[in-house]
Amino acid sequence: MHVPLGELVDRLSTVTQRIFHLEKEIRDGVDLPDEEIGRRARLIRDLNAERVALKNAITAFSGEGFLDVKVAHRSEIK
Repeated sequence: MHVPLGELVDRLSTVTQRIFHLEKEIRDGVDLPDEEIGRRARLIRDLNAERVALKNAITAFSGEGFLDVKVAHRSEIK
C-alpha cells in the first residue's frame, strides 16, 4: 500500500511529539512514581520503534538520507 509522503511526515511529527511529551516531566525532574516511569519507558520504546519505521519509510520514499538501523535494540524486541 502506498502512503503519501505528507501523511508519513505528519505521522512522524505526531509520534515525535508524543515521545517528547512523555519524556518532558522525566527530563524536568518531576517526582513520578517508579511504575509511571516504567510505563512511560515502555511506551517510549514502542513509539521509538514506530518513529524509526516512519523515518525509514520517508527515506525510501524520497530516496534521500539513510536508513536508521537498530541492531539488537530493545525497540526491535516484542
